[in-house]
Amino acid sequence: MQHECHVIDKCRECTKHELIDNDVCEKTRKIERIECIRYQGDDEISSTKKFRSCKRTEADEEFLMMRLQMFCFLLGFMSLFSAKRQKRIHASLFDQRKAKAKQSPAHRTTSDQRRQQGLSVETEMVSLDSSLHSMGRARTRKYNKERKPLVGTGNTSGPGDIV
Repeated sequence: MQHECHVIDKCRECTKHELIDNDVCEKTRKIERIECIRYQGDDEISSTKKFRSCKRTEADEEFLMMRLQMFCFLLGFMSLFSAKRQKRIHASLFDQRKAKAKQSPAHRTTSDQRRQQGLSVETEMVSLDSSLHSMGRARTRKYNKERKPLVGTGNTSGPGDIV
């Protein structure tokens, strides 16, 4: 003789009346209705419907699934920030300079910014050339002031000077 049971009603919370009358509700405060059929060979002998205790209702399962999804989202979010932080910490000098350049574009002028200001490349080259030229003259004047007079001018007398 064998028997087979299957669920008729889904797991649900016990009502106040069922909590008092049904001993099955005492364990988990949740019940489901099942039908058990007894077989002898291939013939059905009897079928009985009864209640049994169950662990979770559909709402409990949905709540647990939402909790799992929130945990996974939080874990993924924290992993993303941790990976970005580690990448920033272990970045090469080139990557660090590149990141600084992206953070502070006000310190550098690009060709687009120069075009917006109305400056052409030629104007910029002329101003650069004139500033280099004036720097060269200043260096030459400084060199001339520090240089000793030539031999034979009579201003100073020293070894090897012609008197």
